Amino acid sequence: MVIGPIPPRAVAFEPRRALRERIDAARTAASGGSVVVTQLLTGGGGVGKSQLAAAYARDAQTRSRHRRHRVELVVWTDATGLQEIIATYAQAARTLAVPGAAGEEPEADARAFVNWLHHSERRWLVVLDNVDNLTETDPWWWPTSDTGHGWVLATTRLRDARITAQGNTVDIDVYTPDESAAYLRRRLADAGHARLLDEKTDALCEELGHLPLALGHAAAYLVNENITATEYLRRLRTTTLERAVPAEGHGREVAATLLLTLTAIRGHDRDGITHPLLGLLALLDPAGIPEQVCTAEPTLVHLTEHRQHDVEPDGGDGTLGPVTAEQARSALRLLHRYSLITHEDDGDGPAAIRIHALTARAIREQTASHTPAAARAAADTLANVWWRETLLDRRDLIATLRANTTQLTAHSNTALLTPDAHLLLFVAGRSLTEDGLHQLAVEYWAHLAREGERLLGEEHRHTLVARNNLASAYREAGRTDEAIALEERVLATRERVLGEDHLDTLTARNNLAHSYSAAGRMDEAIALEERVLATRERVLGRDHPDTIGARESLAVWRDISGRE
Repeated sequence: MVIGPIPPRAVAFEPRRALRERIDAARTAASGGSVVVTQLLTGGGGVGKSQLAAAYARDAQTRSRHRRHRVELVVWTDATGLQEIIATYAQAARTLAVPGAAGEEPEADARAFVNWLHHSERRWLVVLDNVDNLTETDPWWWPTSDTGHGWVLATTRLRDARITAQGNTVDIDVYTPDESAAYLRRRLADAGHARLLDEKTDALCEELGHLPLALGHAAAYLVNENITATEYLRRLRTTTLERAVPAEGHGREVAATLLLTLTAIRGHDRDGITHPLLGLLALLDPAGIPEQVCTAEPTLVHLTEHRQHDVEPDGGDGTLGPVTAEQARSALRLLHRYSLITHEDDGDGPAAIRIHALTARAIREQTASHTPAAARAAADTLANVWWRETLLDRRDLIATLRANTTQLTAHSNTALLTPDAHLLLFVAGRSLTEDGLHQLAVEYWAHLAREGERLLGEEHRHTLVARNNLASAYREAGRTDEAIALEERVLATRERVLGEDHLDTLTARNNLAHSYSAAGRMDEAIALEERVLATRERVLGRDHPDTIGARESLAVWRDISGRE
């Protein structure tokens, strides 16, 4: 059984047998105890950590068909944030009908799954891909086993002591010279272009630092442009690299191959939309982006407004028509063909599009001036998908949308908070509470409230909404005293700034009444809710749903208090 989307096998995958022998030897040496063997593949971006982990996951699936080495469960999760881990673990708990997993609160289900793994007699493999935030995810999510039947494999760029303490560490570096040459030979031979590799092949591999990601870009370029290694090396050395990204180990090599590839793609892009589309994708989650993000109306409008200006008109009147979903899909296939993204043909999964984090970073560096417009378009699209889709039974898609929102917020600077907070930020926050992720909801709203105060001001409507939602998250997390203190502040500010009868003021008063009730302060809850009911009847009418809700709450609290 497999839980979670294992990344597809790279074209002409290089098996790296010597490295795998070292990983296997390290695992064997560490497997004497009863606690699960945990291995960490550490290294910089683009060296192939995830592909190695995916190879082990696929091998485990193969072994599961042979009784002697049977691995009954493989779990793959993006580990960039706790939300993604919880979503995958909760999905596994529901699929396996783990005891204690009621299917109502993902965090509780996830913890039940971790506990089940600890005692399970089944052989299992859990892959935590791209661990990059110890503060958020430490420590409980590293599964253990008292039976010795499990194995945790994690990939990370981190070398923090808290990471290395989790298990034995294997450093992953670039290809060896022989592996680089073997990869290019296999890749071009599979495409029927072996003749393009000439006496400069080794020099090309050296120029690219033997970095797997850069070699992948170069191989796709050679095949699609039908040029030799010698010619590619000449173009590479004459490429302007002022906008390269030298900050991280091999960023410069990736930036160089990226600039060449983008120039080549421009000649094949009939609709002039691959560059703005790639700039938008680079702001999202590298581990998986729904295809709907590229074909929804807000994205199509953005592509129409930011398409390249030298595209030939497609109509008889000398003008370009609006970009269509079909054109967006064609652009995705073009980017896939040049190995800048991975795009699943059917496009049905929640992670149909993937982009390497280092590629995305290089793109963001080159398109920084367009980030605000792209970020707003991406936010419009994510909110559009969230509202349009029927998501009651699509927790995998909800988790993906949240992960993309997190990445978008991180990469868009202040674009989603100025001049006002974008609707997406509130949709994503509410989804945490709806999924029972109360502690994560507290952290989310606390951060948004702080950012609102910093960028919008303490009395801005969206800052107050974030504070109000933080108070509700406190209450849901059982932190009632903190909820009451914050709600009293929010109510006082809204009464002063918005007035006694404003709908936001009524909401704040109603929320405070509910927190008083949760704290057992029934007299105060009833008195406040009586004010809410009277105002809503006057402002909204007796039959408005909010008025009816206040009337029902008041009736319940009066009954509890023994009042008529």
